[in-house]
Amino acid sequence: MEMRVVITGQSGFIGTNLTQHLSLQFGKDLEVLPFNSNDRDVERIPDFNPDLIFHLGAEIYDYTKMKRSNIDLTLDLLEAAARCSPKAFIYCGSSSEYGFKSVRMKEDQCLFPKNMYEATKGCGTLLCQAFANAYGVPTQIVRPFSVYGRHEKQHRLMPTLMRKFLLDEEVSIHPGNHDWVYIDDFIAGMMAIALTPGKASFGNVFNIGTGVQRSNMDVYEAFCLAFGKRVPVRRLKHHKHEHDSANWCADVQKMFDVYGFQATTTLEQGIKKMCNDGIG
Repeated sequence: MEMRVVITGQSGFIGTNLTQHLSLQFGKDLEVLPFNSNDRDVERIPDFNPDLIFHLGAEIYDYTKMKRSNIDLTLDLLEAAARCSPKAFIYCGSSSEYGFKSVRMKEDQCLFPKNMYEATKGCGTLLCQAFANAYGVPTQIVRPFSVYGRHEKQHRLMPTLMRKFLLDEEVSIHPGNHDWVYIDDFIAGMMAIALTPGKASFGNVFNIGTGVQRSNMDVYEAFCLAFGKRVPVRRLKHHKHEHDSANWCADVQKMFDVYGFQATTTLEQGIKKMCNDGIG
């Protein structure tokens, strides 16, 4: 079965892993359509008639580019999808859309963005829901929690710790808690939705996490276990980012109820896999 796919953010962390997964699953039947996220006029892209659209691309750091990347591009793609009728449009939102919560983050909670990134990602979610309701575009929104694994950007916590352990250097650990979900689990959850989007009404939101919150010190200890050694650790008193929350955990019941999906990789297992990928 031929599968034509558009992936925004294809060269990024999740996009790279998704492309590899699709290549293994569909082999020679896979066609990833070329897509330039700088092209505002999506309808002029030759043969833009994908079966699946994965909108993963987003601007995280540069405030001046967030409207274009996180809102305008989403609108462009939704308008194109309304014309070409893909089987599924998967929008990669963000658990950050929820803002500070003192309980597990659940899909029906109100959003309280604290910065422009969170606000623009929330706008993308609302646009997807609007196009689902107004035009029948088969959108589904996934909200990843703290995804980690191979091909992750080198400045992030997990790759940083791996380098420090390889070099026997001191590590600095900020306070913080996250729902860490291994990249293979996240891709599996996203594919479950993409290949059977009609299991839920269009425009639904699904958390993809483990439902288990672990501290940054738990991450350090998992690296000690994976490497079979300890390196010096300096525990800092302040969060690394002002928007970091003491509570960051997904309610994953909806994903299980609708798709029968749950993440199976523990933090310790995921870090061991990541280290093996990096070392081997």
